[in-house]
Amino acid sequence: MINRIIEKDKKQLEVRMQEKQIKNDKLGNIYKELINIVNGYPDRSPNDVLRNIEFAPSYSMEKFESVIEILNIQIEDYKRQLNFEHLKRERRYDIGNQISNRECAIKK
Repeated sequence: MINRIIEKDKKQLEVRMQEKQIKNDKLGNIYKELINIVNGYPDRSPNDVLRNIEFAPSYSMEKFESVIEILNIQIEDYKRQLNFEHLKRERRYDIGNQISNRECAIKK
């Protein structure tokens, strides 16, 4: 009698373990797909990139191309400013930083 109860419990346990294994396998595939989807997104948003730029253009969800164009215009303006003869060393350094910050933002 005790053996029957033990065998019955073992069978029920095996069935539960098989069900859990099947569930884990199915969920494992789903989780892998979700991870692949999440990994497809960039690490930074345009707002994260523009946050570090002084006088950065404002960003609207569908208009990021225009933000890049504005950054390019600002880079051109800063390069023109570098051509002025009577710039102090500090100002030249500052302009160089502004240019490199904007170029870095465009690459990201």
